[in-house]
Amino acid sequence: MLNHNKKGITILEIFIIITIIVILIKMAEPQHGWNGGIRARNHREKDCFYNIRILTGAVESYNIESKNEEKMMKTINQDLLLGKYIKDKIICPETSKSYLSEGDLTVNGYIYCDYHGEPTQKLRKSKRFSN
Repeated sequence: MLNHNKKGITILEIFIIITIIVILIKMAEPQHGWNGGIRARNHREKDCFYNIRILTGAVESYNIESKNEEKMMKTINQDLLLGKYIKDKIICPETSKSYLSEGDLTVNGYIYCDYHGEPTQKLRKSKRFSN
């Protein structure tokens, strides 16, 4: 008969098991981890602000090419932009809603999302708190 001394699990074996578990958790974290939802929300907000910049550029191009002031776009109307300035209607990635405009887009108006706001609004808030 063989004589085996069973002493239980060694510290090295416990360390290896814990390391493997931590590696598996870290591999799954970007998709389903604790910070995954926050990261995804931040990416959708950045995509929304990018969409606003695209729409703002399209409206400015439309207004430059509309030599007559009566034909200029004063409020956002994506139907007028389709085809030449944008391929498809642009919607917010978070809420699937269309974008809105405030004020006269030919002067000092802006395009915003009713969920995320407008990109410069966030900059104004961060500057206000940093002073």
